[in-house]
Amino acid sequence: MTAMALESPQLQEELLRLRHENESMRRRLTSLLVPPSGPPPVNHEIHLNDARKELQGFERAMVVKAEENEGLKRLVEEGNRQNEVMKRQLEEAKRMQVEKDGELLDLRAKVAEHGSLISRNDFLERTATNMQRKIEELEGHEGTARSETERLKRELGAAAQEIKDLRQFTVRVKELQDSYERVSKELVEAKASLLAASSRNETLAKALGQLESRRRVLEDEYEHAKQRLAEQDAALMQAREAAGRSQRLAERVEKLEEALRDRETSEAHMKQVIASMRQECQQHAQTRQELERNLSQAKQRLEDQDARTRKVQEERDLVRKDAENWRLQTEAARRENESVVHERSKLQDYVAKLSDKMEKLVEDAHNREKVSEHSNTIIARMP
Repeated sequence: MTAMALESPQLQEELLRLRHENESMRRRLTSLLVPPSGPPPVNHEIHLNDARKELQGFERAMVVKAEENEGLKRLVEEGNRQNEVMKRQLEEAKRMQVEKDGELLDLRAKVAEHGSLISRNDFLERTATNMQRKIEELEGHEGTARSETERLKRELGAAAQEIKDLRQFTVRVKELQDSYERVSKELVEAKASLLAASSRNETLAKALGQLESRRRVLEDEYEHAKQRLAEQDAALMQAREAAGRSQRLAERVEKLEEALRDRETSEAHMKQVIASMRQECQQHAQTRQELERNLSQAKQRLEDQDARTRKVQEERDLVRKDAENWRLQTEAARRENESVVHERSKLQDYVAKLSDKMEKLVEDAHNREKVSEHSNTIIARMP
């Protein structure tokens, strides 16, 4: 904002107008300080009065320029305040961006989905345990059920291993989620620091360039004023040589000497101003170097953060692949469980049929025993 304020068309027009006024003042002073062609005392007096008026105008112009410098400093301070406001807005926007990070929400949703899969697998594990107990009860009734039981035991062992792997995978997902959140926060902080340092560095660089240009302008004006003072000294020497002619010329010379002393005072003040501006430029240069160092460090931190972010991205891709593989494995396990349930239903039907046959066989055997006993009784009663 400060750079925009300093580069506005109104300010450029005002600076151009001041340059034209300075140039016209310099030409008038040069034309007035040139010794006149004729040496009449009246013309010399007019020449000195005009020079005095022009010097007073030049002093007023210097005061106006000092006020303009103060205005520019106020503009720079206002720009710095606006930069602070923009920095806070940028940090707020980045916090909102972190809160609305869709990828992190997707990862959390997948973690929740894996939690539901774990609970479902626990239920399947309990169901499988019950199935194993029932199958062990049916092993004594049918020899073919033993091979089916062995197969179910192997599947149960594989399901238990998959449940163990899923728990380890859930722990790994939680660790990767924490790492991703930490790296995201560090990346947001590094980007905010880099943007703030870049903005401040650019603003100070432009302000430093403007101060350097104004310092050169003031040095040029100081050299011109010095040259005019030398010419005024020469004119004063001529006036002193003519002082013996009349008392009026002596009084004019005294007034001119007083004006010269005022000019020397103004010259000393200008030297102090130029020295303070040079000191301020040195301070700005030191600040710029410090900002450049901070910018380099921030860039290095940002590169490190980018490297860590890429690593986390790769790990997150691996997690996604593992999640997809686990989903496929879970789907396959579900289909196998459905087939196991179907086979168990068939086996139960088969065992029920065998039980019915066994009951019929037992009943037939009991009836045969009764028939045999009855036959034996009849045979024993026969004569």
